[in-house]
Amino acid sequence: MRFQFAVDQPDFTVTQLAATRGTTEYTSVRRMRTDNELDIKVKYTNTGTIQQDDVVIKYELPAELTYIPGTTSVANSATDGKWQKIDSNAVVKRGINLGSYAPDGASYVRVCCTSR
Repeated sequence: MRFQFAVDQPDFTVTQLAATRGTTEYTSVRRMRTDNELDIKVKYTNTGTIQQDDVVIKYELPAELTYIPGTTSVANSATDGKWQKIDSNAVVKRGINLGSYAPDGASYVRVCCTSR
């Protein structure tokens, strides 16, 4: 008798980029000057082999940045890849639930901040 097994593995990546607010020239957050208002884009990707449910993103800003309330937007398959503003500042407090993602599924969260 012979058996074959397939191993399912949950896994994900989270990346972040920043741009001067109102532009689309994103780069590493570490390379940005903090004397401007910034758009910070966080990307979650399901890199595993199984669906991940109730994906929560919480963003902790570096100490030199302050979140601008009311600036959280999400882009994913539910928004047809377009940025949709959400009525929640929870992304910098307790996190926001982005829903469920199949393997290779992704979601973006964008917040705006300013230097302290």
